[in-house]
Amino acid sequence: MISGQRILFILGFPRSGTTLLRSLLCNHSEIYITYEMLFLPLILQRWHSYGDLSDYHNFGKLYRDVMATYYFVEKADAGRPSMDQRAWYESCKEYTPLEILAPVIRFETNAPEGAGIILGDKSPNYTTHVHQIAHAFPEAKFIHIIRDVRDAALSAKKA
Repeated sequence: MISGQRILFILGFPRSGTTLLRSLLCNHSEIYITYEMLFLPLILQRWHSYGDLSDYHNFGKLYRDVMATYYFVEKADAGRPSMDQRAWYESCKEYTPLEILAPVIRFETNAPEGAGIILGDKSPNYTTHVHQIAHAFPEAKFIHIIRDVRDAALSAKKA
């Protein structure tokens, strides 16, 4: 675990209030939560196929998979930079799921390094991958928003 680093995942079905909660939490000076990166289930599913991620070539396989996900393709199409492979690789203190995820969240949210900082990802579709994520991040905290399905449906209709 990164010294003093904490990880948080916000889950819930679409239109349940996850975006509002993320916005509220991000007003705190020590909380940095990304917005729907969505790549965690993919890399956790393929984790063992990458081999030893301290090997730069193997890390490159993970990097290419992550950069091919919707979040990063949309960023590239919009002309917004993503963390390059070398910078990401060199910013990993170890090659565990937490140590690999943390630099990306820091880059995406401009979060500083340091004790007490809470990093997170708000991705509603993680609700179907909670066990997999909890296994990879045993220290993680999860906030699962549950909203009355009728209200969520009305919100979706308005949107």
